[in-house]
Amino acid sequence: MRWLITGASGFTAQHFISHLKAHGEDVFAISTTLDTEIKCDFQDEAAIKVLLQKIQPERVVHLTGVYGTDPKLAPLFKDVHVTQTENLIRGCAAMATPPPIALASSAHVYGNQGGRISESAELVRISEYAASKIEMEALAKKWSKEAPIFVARSFNYTGTGQSEKFLIPKIVQHYKDKASKLTLGDISIERDFSDVRDIIRYYMAMFEADYAGQIVNFCSGNLISVRDIVSACQEITGHELQVEQSASLMRPNEIQVLYGCTDKLVELTGLKPTITMKQTLASMLQS
Repeated sequence: MRWLITGASGFTAQHFISHLKAHGEDVFAISTTLDTEIKCDFQDEAAIKVLLQKIQPERVVHLTGVYGTDPKLAPLFKDVHVTQTENLIRGCAAMATPPPIALASSAHVYGNQGGRISESAELVRISEYAASKIEMEALAKKWSKEAPIFVARSFNYTGTGQSEKFLIPKIVQHYKDKASKLTLGDISIERDFSDVRDIIRYYMAMFEADYAGQIVNFCSGNLISVRDIVSACQEITGHELQVEQSASLMRPNEIQVLYGCTDKLVELTGLKPTITMKQTLASMLQS
């Protein structure tokens, strides 16, 4: 099977590529920041069509993305998540046999709604980032008759190799360094965390399911608090540190509980999480 993976330098793509290669798949990876064998400017629609005709991918996973909270990044979000995504879809649709395409969206499209969130929940343009992802999802509907596409709305997930700018890697690194103090925001909030390896399992299974036109939550359906993550790291390492909660790291009107509904994911793929958060933390602490 020939796979085209975009955003090859990213955390998710690195795990995805390793998984595919370990299973003997033929992988073509594209990145704007990593030195990969395949080069392509996704702003150049003609170049994309030439690339696709050359490698003839049988499955496409579009993981290219940027994240940020600065409203000034709006043009970048629009370019990467909307313009470049449509260029890729258009190129795939022009192939004799359009390959199935997976688009990586985000639970950020649900805005500040709390509780258990299903795919039918209202979409909220809470930020420029979320707005660009909502527009990207609209492309899937727009092109649904020309190319088979599904959208993965991922909730929080983590694993080895994720940047320390994210919460769990930050906590893990403090325990690996045997730090004496850890400064966090509200440690009582509860979120839906998955292991990146389970997320990849969901992508793989969706390609085997009745995927065309589907929008699916990629999540665990389970809740874990930041306090529980800290406690698990302490239990695994035996190291104790002082946890301080800083008001500067707390968001106004923070949602206390947020997790995803897995009903549709289970219906389409039959899959549930296989890796517990404690197992994820242990692998990160040992890496």
